[in-house]
Amino acid sequence: MGDSLVARWLVGLHAEDEGPDHTTLHRFRERLGVERVEAILRGLVEQMEDARLLRPAVQLLQGRPI
Repeated sequence: MGDSLVARWLVGLHAEDEGPDHTTLHRFRERLGVERVEAILRGLVEQMEDARLLRPAVQLLQGRPI
């Protein structure tokens, strides 16, 4: 998450809060399984497209074109 205030705000963190470490997404993916995580991310992309929050472009899901 680094020092991005927008990213922190989106996930409900305050500027002074400690963010997740680099293993957070890995542990999340391990617990849910790759297929479920990809389904969640696809759902988020669909919602953002419906709300016109994304520009038309190649979209990636975990580094692969979707």
